[in-house]
Amino acid sequence: MKKSVRLLYTIGVCGLALGALTTTAVTLVNNGQSTIAAGSSLVSDDTSTRSITIHKYSGTTPTTAATGTTADADSIDTTVHKPLSGIKFTVQKVTPVNGAKNMSAADATTYTTDGDATTTAATDDDGTTVADLGTGTSADGYYLVTEVASAAVATPTDPFIVHVPLTIAGVSGGDATLAYDVNVYPKNDTENITLNPNKTFPDSSKAESVKVGSDVSWNLQVDTPKDIYTAGSEEDDSDAIYAKDLTISDPINSKTLAFKSVDSVKAIAEDGTATDLVETDDDYTVSHSSDVTGYDVVMISLTKSGMKKAAGSKNIVVQLTTTIQDVTSDASIVNTFDSFYTPSTGGTPTHESTTPGDPTNPSDPGNPTDPKDPNKPDTPDPDDPGDNPEVVYGNVDILKTDDTSDATPLANATFKLAASEQDAKDGKWITDNDGNVISGTTKADGTLEFTGLLVDPTTKTQKYYLVETDAPAGYNVDGTVHEVTAQADTTLDATIKDSDNLLPNLPMTGSDARLLILVTASVLIVGSGSMIYIKRRKDEKNA
Repeated sequence: MKKSVRLLYTIGVCGLALGALTTTAVTLVNNGQSTIAAGSSLVSDDTSTRSITIHKYSGTTPTTAATGTTADADSIDTTVHKPLSGIKFTVQKVTPVNGAKNMSAADATTYTTDGDATTTAATDDDGTTVADLGTGTSADGYYLVTEVASAAVATPTDPFIVHVPLTIAGVSGGDATLAYDVNVYPKNDTENITLNPNKTFPDSSKAESVKVGSDVSWNLQVDTPKDIYTAGSEEDDSDAIYAKDLTISDPINSKTLAFKSVDSVKAIAEDGTATDLVETDDDYTVSHSSDVTGYDVVMISLTKSGMKKAAGSKNIVVQLTTTIQDVTSDASIVNTFDSFYTPSTGGTPTHESTTPGDPTNPSDPGNPTDPKDPNKPDTPDPDDPGDNPEVVYGNVDILKTDDTSDATPLANATFKLAASEQDAKDGKWITDNDGNVISGTTKADGTLEFTGLLVDPTTKTQKYYLVETDAPAGYNVDGTVHEVTAQADTTLDATIKDSDNLLPNLPMTGSDARLLILVTASVLIVGSGSMIYIKRRKDEKNA
């Protein structure tokens, strides 16, 4: 049997060398070694087009022997193997040295090359590309197929050799046939591409404090994927390979923040050099979605033009500006963002988030309008924003009472804050973003809380100086400058006591009541003066 196989193989090789119309089959090279199959000698026609159809998949090579036909697709487990697009192959005709039996794709001394290698088009979304070898018997022979390295693939498939046409054994005793289109299914693992999203303020800090109503900018940074762009072989770059998608998705809480603008998109090189990506040059697009209730999801997506400009850089940084709308109850605004990336090879998109926890739940990794649960941007510790930037504020809590032993709470006492003790003495009060003086009035329970106060971003505290500027009716103004500390807590910062000013205690409160008391007192004083004047006139007449 071994002699028979060797004889058929020798006849086939000699026939090819002499330009005869007979052939024998060579299947795919496994691990760089040729595997010779005993094939039937058939007459090869001179009219059929010869080709190799390559089906590129992810995953490891199956143990099932390849047949060179589409039947090999049955060995593809679609739950494990995914079609890879954007992969090119070179195909070059070769002639075995000292017989095809010893030919190895991994050993260039076992074959000689015939002509120049041709490069296939990149595999399509189905992972398929076709090498057109020509028509007729002149195209028959052995072909070395080599995968072109791609940044998206961990290690290219080992080169392999096929023979075209390929002898297909007959079924149930039938005659063998020749396949002029040989189908091959090379597989290998893809590169694990991560973008490592990181959000900071423009000065690279993670904490900031600004007045409500102010603008605040954020830097959204991702690592530049290695396979974002691969130059083509054509002069016009028409066969260049690009990533399928790169989108930065920022869920902006509409209660605390209002989107204002995307200020810049830059590709930052290893040496810090920045290349501007320009929206008007169609380098990227900006879109919005309100699919997540209460959020304006802002999405920045790179186009092919932008990917080409960013290729080879270290990072891509988007600077985005928002306006502070309101302050949350915990005196903190934490802003997260997500990255959605589909590599040049296609397949399942990757989704990474700056939000702690499982980055794929509950979001759809292929849907940038559905970022990672923005309603829960914090870590399990509500006082720790994790690795996300945070706009921080402080508050000052005050209690107003009378000076009796019961310490009765007093409403309608008005207070203002100053940045220093001297400012307090000079009546220079802190203002809001519009320049209006910030003041507060105690409630019925005597409490008052100043919220949204600026603090030191590092310590998250700040000293302020508290002054009572108007007392409740019937009480004296405190008249003292109180040093208080603003921070995000519920601790009482100052208790201010007012003494009774000895005026009649009417069952009324508030500044209007105080005004009524003053008016009543004025009327009594004027009335008393009138009575004294009238009595004096009478005394003068009687004198």
